[in-house]
Amino acid sequence: MKKKNTSTSLFDWMDQKQTEAPSAVPTVSTPPVLSEDLSVGLLAGLSGDHPIPTPIAKESLSAESLSVESSFTAIESNAHRLHRPTSVEAVHRQEARDEPTDVVADSPLVVGVDAMNLVFQLYYALPKLTSPNGEPVGVIRGFLRDLLTLRKTLATRYLFVAFDLPDKTFRHELHTAYKANRPPAPADILTQILKLRPLLAALGIPVIAVPGFEADDLLATLTEQGLRRGFRCVVVTADKDCRQLLHEETVRIYMIRKKRFVDAATLREEWGIEPQQVVDYLSLVGDAADNVPGVPGIGPKSAKDLLNRFGSIERMVTQLERISNARCRKSLRESVELLAKNRVLIQLRRDVPCDLDWQAAERPIPTSGAADMLTTLGLAKLIPEFCAPCGE
Repeated sequence: MKKKNTSTSLFDWMDQKQTEAPSAVPTVSTPPVLSEDLSVGLLAGLSGDHPIPTPIAKESLSAESLSVESSFTAIESNAHRLHRPTSVEAVHRQEARDEPTDVVADSPLVVGVDAMNLVFQLYYALPKLTSPNGEPVGVIRGFLRDLLTLRKTLATRYLFVAFDLPDKTFRHELHTAYKANRPPAPADILTQILKLRPLLAALGIPVIAVPGFEADDLLATLTEQGLRRGFRCVVVTADKDCRQLLHEETVRIYMIRKKRFVDAATLREEWGIEPQQVVDYLSLVGDAADNVPGVPGIGPKSAKDLLNRFGSIERMVTQLERISNARCRKSLRESVELLAKNRVLIQLRRDVPCDLDWQAAERPIPTSGAADMLTTLGLAKLIPEFCAPCGE
C-alpha cells in the first residue's frame, strides 16, 4: 500500500502558539527527496517547437560552441540527481499527443485559484474589516466573494484552490536566496490564512497543498490533468511565472482584480514570445519577485530578440559566434550555469503527486458547522450562497 502523508499545518508557522488546525489538504504521496549535490541546475534539451527546426550538426559548431555544449552535457548529467521537472518542450509535445481532440469552446471549465496571490491582492485592495469579536476578516470576505464571482461569471464547472505551505521547497534547496528578498507577511494576513483554509474545507471547496511544492506547481498539475480530461482551464493569478502554462484557447490566466484574461495571443503581443519560451525568457531576464537573478545585461527586449532569433537558450549558447554584440556574447558565455539553475527555479512542475477531488470541485457539500463558522466571522450574509446545498 502506498505510503501517505498530509501537509504541514500553518499553525507551525505561527510559532506553534495554537493547536493544529483541521486540514483541508488532500492526502498525497511523499514527494521525492532531493539529492545533497545541488551545486548545478538543469537545462533541459529543447527541440521541435522553435523557429529554427533544423537540428544543429556538431561539425558546424565552433570550438567555443562545442565547449559550451560540453558544459551543458555535464550539467544535464549532474541534473539526473536532482528532483528535476520535465522540460517545458517535452510537456508540450506530450500534450500534443495526449490532449483530447474535443476541447472546444463549450467544454467544461476548470478554475484553479492561486490562494496566496489572491490573499495579498485582497489585503492591499480592500478596506480593513473585523468580525464581531474584533478579528480581521476583510481578506476572508473578499476571498469568498471572489469565489462566488468565479463560479457565476466564468461559468465554472470545477473550482480548486491551491495554497503554498511554509515548508521549504526543492527550489530553496537549489537556491538558498530563493524569495529571500520578500518581507515577512503582516500578522493580520497570517491570522486570516489560518481561518481561511479550515473555512474552505468546511464549505466543501477542494484545497490542494503539497509539502515541497508551490501553489504554482499545483496549478500546473491541475491544468495538465484538466487538459487530459478534455477541459478548458483558467488559472486565477497575477504571477507571471504561470504564463508558461498558456496553451492557445485551452489554458488562460485570469487577473481577477483587473477583470482581464491573458492568453497565448496576449503573451505574443506583450512579450513577443511563445508560451513554450516563457521559461527561457524568465531565465534570461530573471524574476525579481522570486529573487532569481537574470543574465547581466540581458533585459526584456534583448531576451525577446534572442529567443525570436534562436528559439531557445540551448541553441543560443551553442551558436554564440552568431551574436555580434560582444558584451552580450560574453555575458551569455559566463552565465551557462546560472541559466541552467534558473530553468529549474522557474519551470513549474506538472506532475505533483496529489489527489484532486473532481466531484467536490463540481458540487461542494458544506459540513454541518459551516454556517456557524461564517456567523462567527460576521459573514452570515454569505450563508445562502455557500450553505444552501445542505439546507443551512
